[in-house]
Order: sequence, then C-alpha cells, then structure tokens
Amino acid sequence: MKLDIDVDKLTLGELDFFEHESGLSFTDLADGKLTTRAIMALVVLNERRNGHPEFGMEDAAGIELGSIEVVTANGRPTKAGRPRGTKASS
Repeated sequence: MKLDIDVDKLTLGELDFFEHESGLSFTDLADGKLTTRAIMALVVLNERRNGHPEFGMEDAAGIELGSIEVVTANGRPTKAGRPRGTKASS
C-alpha cells in the first residue's frame, strides 16, 4: 500500500479526523511525529481519497506495517517499518 499524503492539501475535515483519531495535532503531523494511531489515521485518509469512503480505523488496524510504502516530500518511497539499523527484539 502506497501512503502518499501531501499535508498541505489536507482539508480541515481531514485534519480534524486526523487529530481526533490520532490524538496528535496538525503541528505534530507536519513535524513528522507519528504514532501507530497516527499512521492508521493517515491510512484511512489515503484509502478514502482513493475511492474507499467506507474504509475505517478498524480496517487500517489489519494492515501490516511493513506493507506500507510512505512517499516522502521528495517523492521517494520508504518503508514504514523499523528504522534502518535497528533489530527486532526477541
């Protein structure tokens, strides 16, 4: 799943949804602070923009983190999983 959301193009309604569902502010989003709930909220917004208006947080909860490809401001895709150089704990 490609997660490509331009923060500057979010509507006020989408920002309200993001803040309500994630518990973070727009400023937190713009600063790149993401929690699991924030990623889920962005996935929901992305899916709704791509023709799935019924897609909700419950749907986003079932998506594997490693399957999310985040498109950054420079247009380069990155994986949403663990930061490079870190290992999973046992």
